[in-house]
Amino acid sequence: MSRQRERQSTEGQQHFRSSRRVEKLCHPPSDGSLATEMASECGDRCTLINIGQSFEGREMKVIKITSNSSTGNKSAVFVEGGAHAREWISPVFVNNLIYKLIIEYGVDSSVTLMLDNYDWYILPLVNPDGYQYSHDSERYWRKNRATTIFRDCVGVDLNRNFPSFGMSDPVYSKHPCEDTYGGPFPGSEPETKNLVKFLLGVDKLHVFLSFHSYSKMILIPWSHKMKPTTHHSALKTAGMAAANAMEAANGGKWVVGLAGELLSYNAAGTSLDWAYANTEAKFVFTFEMPPSRSPPGFVLPESSIKSVVDTTWPGVTTLIKTIINTPALEDKYFVSKGSSKGKDMCYCEIIFMLLFTFCYI
Repeated sequence: MSRQRERQSTEGQQHFRSSRRVEKLCHPPSDGSLATEMASECGDRCTLINIGQSFEGREMKVIKITSNSSTGNKSAVFVEGGAHAREWISPVFVNNLIYKLIIEYGVDSSVTLMLDNYDWYILPLVNPDGYQYSHDSERYWRKNRATTIFRDCVGVDLNRNFPSFGMSDPVYSKHPCEDTYGGPFPGSEPETKNLVKFLLGVDKLHVFLSFHSYSKMILIPWSHKMKPTTHHSALKTAGMAAANAMEAANGGKWVVGLAGELLSYNAAGTSLDWAYANTEAKFVFTFEMPPSRSPPGFVLPESSIKSVVDTTWPGVTTLIKTIINTPALEDKYFVSKGSSKGKDMCYCEIIFMLLFTFCYI
């Protein structure tokens, strides 16, 4: 590490910590201002990208973080948080991840390795409207704040709204009053549309990470059925390495496996399935963050925030390092002979997904 790099990073750490940043990192606002502040103070390693607006008009901001490395044409990691409004620890952790990537580059060897190998695209808050509503009115609110055909039934579950496999299955909720309502049609919500359009434009996307709570699980595709993907073995190996790292950091026991099996139910329209089926990303994971049970469930005590962030962080660094050291995987195909993808999908679903994806190219 050069002295200049170390000095610049140390100065950046002092500047970040001298502000009100710590308070905002524990209680990130819904307007994206925290990401804006961090991007503006990060220098030329950070770029803020406005990918669109939520149903109520809040800006959805992705921050791109890269390194000073001259290595060009790097692959990409995408991280999302806050899809479900009540899961406050998710955007807290994702904003802390941004913070660490910015201030610890050139100082922490893991961060330096992760940024020298990948460009990072991070969206801390997929559901800013629901998140704000869960603070102002209803703590356990889950969905966005879109209007529906029933005046008294508001919102769509954004993690059931992605145009992925299984949308014609009975597990896809079609009733607006249900917490897991998938919307009037797949990809109906502005938040989902914005994210889909953006991700389809990310070049060489290799890793997709989604943060939720709670359960202390690392979920791998598929979630719409209890069958493995083509790359199941590599995903399971990387996930287990992450789980072991978090346990070693006093984060307790984490479990890793197929989303449908671990959750004991199938879920259609998830970002997990959509990202694996429709992007270049081969390593696709959902972290269901602590706690492992309710109570406290979604209402994580204030005193537990720091420990959850600190013990989850080694899971991410270990996951990425494991992926970096994993030999190149075979290419994915939308429908291929011998692949678990498309084997039992009806033709109408396949045609719909192709048409939907084409609209965003």
